[in-house]
Amino acid sequence: METDYMEQKYEAIPSFEMVKTAMSDKLTDKQVKEVRSAINCAVVDNKEHIFIDLMAYTPNQVRTLIDVLTRKGYQDVKIMMANDVANYMTIELNPLHLTC
Repeated sequence: METDYMEQKYEAIPSFEMVKTAMSDKLTDKQVKEVRSAINCAVVDNKEHIFIDLMAYTPNQVRTLIDVLTRKGYQDVKIMMANDVANYMTIELNPLHLTC
């Protein structure tokens, strides 16, 4: 009985792999695919803004995504926060702001 209680108590401590994953700044294949798809759909639908849900991203992954998009030439990338957590990202695709 005591052993079961202690095991349950110890389960609250995250594993090193969970911590390492949470601190990672690398974007997952799924995240890259979702961003690519959102951009492609916005272009096909002739939309001026892209919205990316960031709830599944770590803070380091959000920074990496901003860096990648900036390097790719997206000038107007904004992060919308909710309770000090990155909630979603907007990317403006207004053709007047796009440079060739």
